[in-house]
This record gives sequence, structure tokens and C-alpha cells, in this order.
Amino acid sequence: MLTEEIRPKAASGRVLRCVPFGGEDIVGRMAPNFEKTLREEVAKLAKRLSITETKAFAVWYGLIALRLNEQEALEAASYDGGNDRGADFFFVDDEWERVVVAQWKYYKSSKKTPGAADLAHLFNLPTELSDAQGLRDDGREDLAEAAEALEEARDRGYALDLRYLYPGVKSKQRDREPERLVRAFNRKNRSEEISAQIIRLENLEIAYDDYKGSASRVSEGELEVLGDGFLEEDGPYGKAFVATVPGTSLAALYEMYGNRLFDQNVRLFLGNRKGSVNAGIRDTLEEKDERGNFWAYNNGITIVARHVDPTDSEDGLRLQDFSIVNGCQTTVSIAEASDAAANDVAVVARIIAADDPELIDRIIRFTNSQTPINVWDISARDKLQQRLRKELDDLDDPWFYALRRGDFDALEEKKRYGERGKRRVLAFPLGAQYLAALRGMPVEAYKEKALLFSTHKGQVFTPDTNSADLLWAWALGKATEAAVPDVREQLGGDELGEAILKRGARFFIVSIAAQLLRERNGDDFVARVGVENLFSKSMGTRLAKYAALATLYYVQILRSLVDSAGEIGTMIRRPETADDIEIGIKERLIAERLAPKALDERLPKLPGIK
Repeated sequence: MLTEEIRPKAASGRVLRCVPFGGEDIVGRMAPNFEKTLREEVAKLAKRLSITETKAFAVWYGLIALRLNEQEALEAASYDGGNDRGADFFFVDDEWERVVVAQWKYYKSSKKTPGAADLAHLFNLPTELSDAQGLRDDGREDLAEAAEALEEARDRGYALDLRYLYPGVKSKQRDREPERLVRAFNRKNRSEEISAQIIRLENLEIAYDDYKGSASRVSEGELEVLGDGFLEEDGPYGKAFVATVPGTSLAALYEMYGNRLFDQNVRLFLGNRKGSVNAGIRDTLEEKDERGNFWAYNNGITIVARHVDPTDSEDGLRLQDFSIVNGCQTTVSIAEASDAAANDVAVVARIIAADDPELIDRIIRFTNSQTPINVWDISARDKLQQRLRKELDDLDDPWFYALRRGDFDALEEKKRYGERGKRRVLAFPLGAQYLAALRGMPVEAYKEKALLFSTHKGQVFTPDTNSADLLWAWALGKATEAAVPDVREQLGGDELGEAILKRGARFFIVSIAAQLLRERNGDDFVARVGVENLFSKSMGTRLAKYAALATLYYVQILRSLVDSAGEIGTMIRRPETADDIEIGIKERLIAERLAPKALDERLPKLPGIK
């Protein structure tokens, strides 16, 4: 097998041997096959959504890398066009407390690389998005709203994450200058918690592998060991080694493999936000007098491998099929520090040779227990959620309640939940957001997603919540997702109307549709119409009418609120808006009842309700 030698930065002069798959460059080997897959998926997405492949590339990225649902990804990618100031993609990520703003180029050739002028536009985005009124004066209401959302998020302490996306293969020669510019920008803006990164094919592939759950471990490599060697342990888990590893050894591994080292980690590098653990790691690395204490301060890293053996000289460990499952933040921080810092620090490493997938999963879970977990991930384990899952599965036409990412993909028998393209899968936590909207909490569903599983949990998931509640909320959500683009198309060129139907609209529309359903069919319509009829053709026709009228009402009411009281972004974030909308719907229904025959046509009662 071919090997490539990398001289580490350690003064010892020892050589760390990092062996790529088959002795080839990782990106060069993997990118061609992945690029074909990427372009095929982008083309299919563009055709299905009736958008350009260029825009579909950004939507694909939102779906895969940021784990957005389709509507969120479309909304996030809707800022491109004339006078977009370089902000093609905008998303406030409450989970990671960051705002992601991106530009993209869907180059047809994977050998193209962004130039200095392209990056200059990226770097100038904080300035371009600092003047909401100026954007509004230039006719870009959507960007003005984005600027206001950015300001609000930054006031809450969110980081600003700038990204340049393109489907290109990394080239040492072509990418040297762009990477230098990015590093310089990041150093300059570190204290402001503003960072930039270039996303190319290798990064897209890592995100894709993680999304599909098909990422592979690193094939083979060696770790240098300091001091008197290592401690060897045997147990039910297999063979394990504990050793002190120099920072230069970790830096060399990262230089060779990048984020592929962390294929089985729960997350990749989260950055150095002020006050974070990572910021503490960075500060220690930057302080010469403190580096000697790094070993004592740091929790160390954990590596899982198929096989681990000492090198012939016993001054290192040879790893096969390995992944760093805990210690991503430490490894990347050391790799991105100065040569002097990497040379001066060392960490404790545990290397566990394990081949049982379930055991490996438990190792990953327990070694990462100190890492924050989404509140909805915790809520997914509730007895209530497990009961709902069983109820949905026991229906005559069973539904799969996907409480965790990848749940459905892991199933061997998927046909039980419908044929491909018509799967009966209810996704969590989006289903919870639709349920909150059904219960008259659209602002919370849009603005306070995390609180649906804590502060508002008792209102959303009442003890008597059953499978019918979830399915009704899901059916209304899907009817709304279909209605919004139809109404937007009919508005044709109405900029304010289109702006209203962007961020968060579907949750407000579901809430309005639910109000209309209660007004026309009684407060107990969910209990009165069995779920066996919920997805029938006749029911689908009726729900489509409710969703369409709800969408139109939402545009009308929000337009009047904006005209009298302020901006869209402000309106959809204030709790009083839900009350204003409810009153507006009641007023419109009073007028509608003056023509009962027309009302019956517009909002027909549900099957079985007279």
C-alpha cells in the first residue's frame, strides 16, 4: 500500500504516516462519483420544484447540510436575483445560535474556483445587511426583512456564518489565494463572531454522507505517542489503549483527512463563539504560558477503530478503520492554531478497538453526553411521544412517526407505510410545529420552536393528545404547503403579497385553516371525522379549499396590519398578531355568511358533518 509521509511540527522529528484510501488523494478519488450524484439530484429537484438548477443547488444544500425541510430551504434560497447584494441564501439557525448567509455558484465545471472579487462580495455582506431601510428603498423588502432578522439575532448573541458554495474540486494551486483571503477575514473578524468559509465538493460530500448515514471511517493511519508509551486495557468492549498524543500528531491527521476524521462524531466543528468551550480552547492555545497546562485542562479525545496495534517501535499506535467520535472541537482547534501552539500541547487519547455497531453507538452517545442536545431530541423519548408512535403504527393504514433523523431510512421494510413517493411518514418536530399552529399558536410555532417542547409543551402536547390530532395537523400542513405556491402565482408580481407568504407563513395559515374548520364544522371536528377518511380524495379536495382561502385571508389581514402598524418581520414575531388574525377571520366570516350558498361552495363542510 502506498503511504504519504507528513513531517509533524513536533521537535522530536518523528514521522506520522497517514495512509489515505488505497493510497489516493481522498477528494480526487471520491469527488467524481459524488459530483455525478449531486448533479443528478439537483436536476431532479429543479424539475420537481420548477426552479432553475442553479437555485435547486442552494435548496439541495439547505436540505442536506442544514437539515431544513423543503419549504424552509426554498424560503432560505429565495433571496437571489437582481440587486441581491450578494445575499443569495439566508437562514436564522436557532438550534446553533447562528445566522447562515451564503452565496453560490453552480459551476458546470468542477475545476472552477471563486476569485477574489467573488469573495469580496461575501465579505461585504455584513455591511450590505446593516441598512434595512436602504434595502427597502431599493425595492428589496425581502432583504430588508433579512437585515432586521439578522440584527435581532445578533442582539441575542448569534454568530454570523458566511458561506460560499460551489461544486468544485479543491486544487492546491487554484485555492491557495481564496483560502488565504478567508483566513485573513476570519482573523480580522474573530472578536465580532463573524466567520467565512468556502464550501466545495469535498465539504458537500461530507454533509451528504452524514445526511445519508453512509459516511466511512478513515482507512488507516498512525498516532504518535509521547512519554513512556501507552496503557493497554482489555474488557467486554474489546481492546483499548490510553496514551498522551502530541498536538502535532492530531494536526497532521486533520491536515490529511479534514472532517472525514469525524464521520462518526455527533457533530462537526462548531466554531469559537465568545464564551463557548471552543473559545476557551482557543484562548489556551494562544497563550504561551498556558499551553503547558493544556493536557490538564482538556478532557481528551476518544477514537473508535476496527483494529489497533502498537507500531514496531512502540512509539505509536497503528489504527485501521477509525474515527474520532469525541474530540472534534479539540482536534480542529489545535489544527487551526499556530505551529508553536500545536508543538507545545498534548492531549489524552483513548483508542478503543470495537466492531459491534450497537456498542460503538453507545460509546459515541456516552462520550458526547456533555454536548448540548436539541430539546426536541429529549422530548422524543417521552412516554407520550412513544404512545403516539404506537397509535400511529397501529392504524389500519399505519403511519411512521419519525422521532429521530434517519429513523425511517433505517427501516428494512418501508412498503408497510406506502409506496415510494406516497409514504405515510410524519416527521418530528415539524409535526409539533403544525400541531401548535392547529391549536392556535402560530407565533410560537414559527418563532419559538424549542419552547414547544418545554415552556409550551403542556399546551401543544396535552395529556389527551392522540394520533388524530397529529394527523389533522399534518394534513393541514401539507394542504397549506400546496396552497401557498398556487396563491403566490396568482398574486403575480405583488411584491408585498409574495413577501407575506415567505417566512413562517405556513404556520399562520394552518392556524387560520383550523379556525375556519372549527367555525364551519364545530370545535370537535377532529374527533368527529375519523382518520380513515382524512386522506381520502374528497377530504383532500375540501382541505385544499380551506387552505387556499386561509392563505388568501392571511395575505389580506397581514397586509392591513403592515400598512397600519409596521413591517412583516415585526408582525409575525409579536404574540398579539395571532389575536389580530383571529379577529380578522371572524369579521370576514360574518360577511361570508351573508351569502350562505357561496360560503358552502368556498368552505364545504367535511364528509359526515351536516
